Amino acid sequence: IKATEIFPNVAGLILESAIADPLERLLLRLTPEELGTTTEEFTLSVRKAIDIRGILEGFAQPTLIMHTRHDGLIDVNHAEQLAQWCAGPTRLKIFSSGSHNDIMFVNSREYFGEIKSFVTSLEV
Repeated sequence: IKATEIFPNVAGLILESAIADPLERLLLRLTPEELGTTTEEFTLSVRKAIDIRGILEGFAQPTLIMHTRHDGLIDVNHAEQLAQWCAGPTRLKIFSSGSHNDIMFVNSREYFGEIKSFVTSLEV
C-alpha cells in the first residue's frame, strides 16, 4: 500500500490478506505502557506513521483485494474496510475456502484467474 506513494504511476494494486488497521494488530502484541507512552500518544503516532486510509483514498488506480472468509489471522472485515477506502475502481474477492496462509494454494485456479482478469483490464 505504501508503495503507491513511492510509485504513484503504478497501473494498479493487488492486496492479499491485507491489514486495514495496523494499530489493531500492534495492540494484540504490546501495550503502550510497555513502550513508555499513553494509549492516546501511541494511537496518534501509529496513525501518523501508517495512514492506510489516507493512502488508499489518494490512490485513483484500480485495486484488487483478495481475502478469505475464514482468515484466522486477519479478519475479513479488514478487506471490506480497505475496499471502502479505495478511491479508484475496486474489486473485492472473498474466497469461501482457505485461510490466511493457504489462500493461494486452496483457491489457485480462481485466485490466478482473478489476477489475470485484473492485470489484463489495466490500462498501461
